[in-house]
Amino acid sequence: MKISGRAAKPANVIRALTFASGSALAVSLMACLVAGRAMAASPSVDPGAGSAYEVWLDSAPAADAVPGTMIPIGATIWNRQRGALDSINGAYVKLYPASGKAKPSMAVSQVDWPGHLAALVAVPRGGAGRVEIGTTGQSCTAAGVCTEVGAPFALGGIGPPPQARRSDLVIPEVIMPRDPVVAGSPFSISVRLVPRGNWEPALLGLSNRLVVLVNHPRGPDLAQAELRLGADPGTYSGSLTIPEGGPVVMTAAFPINGSEDQVIASSATRITVLPGSGEVASTAPGATDAAGNPGAPIPAPGADLNGLVPWLAGVLGLVAVGLVIRRAFADL
Repeated sequence: MKISGRAAKPANVIRALTFASGSALAVSLMACLVAGRAMAASPSVDPGAGSAYEVWLDSAPAADAVPGTMIPIGATIWNRQRGALDSINGAYVKLYPASGKAKPSMAVSQVDWPGHLAALVAVPRGGAGRVEIGTTGQSCTAAGVCTEVGAPFALGGIGPPPQARRSDLVIPEVIMPRDPVVAGSPFSISVRLVPRGNWEPALLGLSNRLVVLVNHPRGPDLAQAELRLGADPGTYSGSLTIPEGGPVVMTAAFPINGSEDQVIASSATRITVLPGSGEVASTAPGATDAAGNPGAPIPAPGADLNGLVPWLAGVLGLVAVGLVIRRAFADL
């Protein structure tokens, strides 16, 4: 969770032009891009079509990339069997030439956030063409002769995986008011959702509603409010009222009709709510309440003190009478 700032870009990755060691059981597919546009997925260009893994490129390599320069490649890995994002350590990234017969460039990728990998790859002679991402293993004959082979991931497309949870694909920025939050008083709150990958915000297909849930750190729900998507892409705004003072945890979630809200776990924000008018603020050390329990409550600032006035007047009156009687007996 971020309180301010922009989404972090993928970190620099290993530039080694070698295959990554991998499992011989790994299966996957290839992401094919020619002249900066994704090629249609078909058996002839998608050797990983039967793979459990599906790769979705952040964007197509620039068609005008200069041979010999390094360009970033980012991709999200979708596990079709599990129906979830999956992290593949050490997957290779190949960049084939857009034209000619030059050998493809290759680099080893790194996982920069769960389910996403990134690499820096050199543009081969002939320009940037299709991209292939996968793992390596060994293929052995009956005679025991083994050779290293690649197992490319299946082709998904460009952008975030359509079936992935949107809560896994965004970085939330919770925008709080500068003034302290007071119990019982409404305040304005905004949540900005930044894409985790290098995607256009429109590709995420975010809903126009977001909910903010307020809970005790280890207790029941206190409040919730619905935020609406505004003119600023990815920014939701609304008003929230927290009924009680003390420490609370706020989280943002996508409302899902007919099922549990899809909570954005990284949005969890801890704040302390100040007590409102008439609310108990603290207890006095050593004091007792009417039942003799330690820690009698002290009225919060602004609480009604009218009930104390008659009591104080009575005490002062008894003190005055006591002084008069004592003086009268002293003169006898």
